[in-house]
Amino acid sequence: MARPRKPARLYFRNYKHCEPCWVILDGARETSTGCSKRNLAGAQKALEQYLAVSYRPPVSSRGGDLLVSEVLTYYAKERMPHTARPDSIRVSLEPLGKFWAGKTIAAIKGQTCRDYVAFRLKWTKVAPSTARHDLVNLRAALNFYHAEYTLDALPVVTMPDKAPPRERWLDRSELARLLWAAWRTPRCRHVARFLLIGYYTGTRSTAINKLRWVASTEGGWFDLEHRLLYRKGLAKKETKKRQTPAKIHHRLLPHLYRWREQDNARGLTHVVHYNGKPVIKLRRSWDQVRERAGLAGDDVVLHTLRHSAATWLMQAGVPIFEAASYLGMSPETLQRVYAHQHQDFQELAAAASPTRKLPRNPPLKVIQGGASRSKIL
Repeated sequence: MARPRKPARLYFRNYKHCEPCWVILDGARETSTGCSKRNLAGAQKALEQYLAVSYRPPVSSRGGDLLVSEVLTYYAKERMPHTARPDSIRVSLEPLGKFWAGKTIAAIKGQTCRDYVAFRLKWTKVAPSTARHDLVNLRAALNFYHAEYTLDALPVVTMPDKAPPRERWLDRSELARLLWAAWRTPRCRHVARFLLIGYYTGTRSTAINKLRWVASTEGGWFDLEHRLLYRKGLAKKETKKRQTPAKIHHRLLPHLYRWREQDNARGLTHVVHYNGKPVIKLRRSWDQVRERAGLAGDDVVLHTLRHSAATWLMQAGVPIFEAASYLGMSPETLQRVYAHQHQDFQELAAAASPTRKLPRNPPLKVIQGGASRSKIL
């Protein structure tokens, strides 16, 4: 049986009569990038441009002839640009392409999926949930291709179990320690704004970093005149990650008025910023603040702020549906993960008691031979 055709890839060619450079191998065709061995980034960019120009969607329905990389490329070209979160898919393409390079979709089995998880954990040292996210995108790519070309056999993507929900939440004293550590570190003072917004609104970290003082198409904003937080940009599509508007907490409102006045004087529009520039993601500054506050470890992460907001809403006795709307969370998730923190959790059931005297069972009438008589069973 003939070998499956490999996708276009980079190869460093040592020429005898000219300067060695990276080339693009595409079947029997070889295209020079003109990039030296040290200029790998330039060669990768040339490969991206080559793929964009020479891309042709696969049309095979046979799993033994269709490469996984072809399905991923088809998904990236035809589907990914139209999703609400293309970046979430893009980060999975590189590790998926690296592991499944040269393999057909017939090779997707339970064992190879488990091998991918082991490869992913060893290659970049990520959590198992990240490897699961990659496999979810692989399954989506297969389903999308199958809906268009009807594969002869749709492989089953085996994924690791979901991680259990986090139980760690911050009380007010721990929040105060984090705030004090952020404020005492000049290079981490922007984390203080992030902490207060996350703790009092329960907004996800990515949405917090995109918040502005004025309405925006790319991110949410604060409407202080009406005391409303809009988590989603005007041009953003609705996703499973609910980004519903929320009333601004009365403890957060004075801070927001003060911050807006300071930022307006400097001409800044983003709420969380560092050196006048918006913050894309908290990394070293978050680690420094946790360490100075004595909360360094795997249990306190950025998402812990959202857990904390949900927990204190339950402890305050806020009804499930109102709290879910405030957090941008489904009532089912709030009920499943946080309901046990509610001050009225199973209160009626725990206080219930049986009556002292149980009623006797009524006598049953048994009919035999046309005559009825009473018989207590």
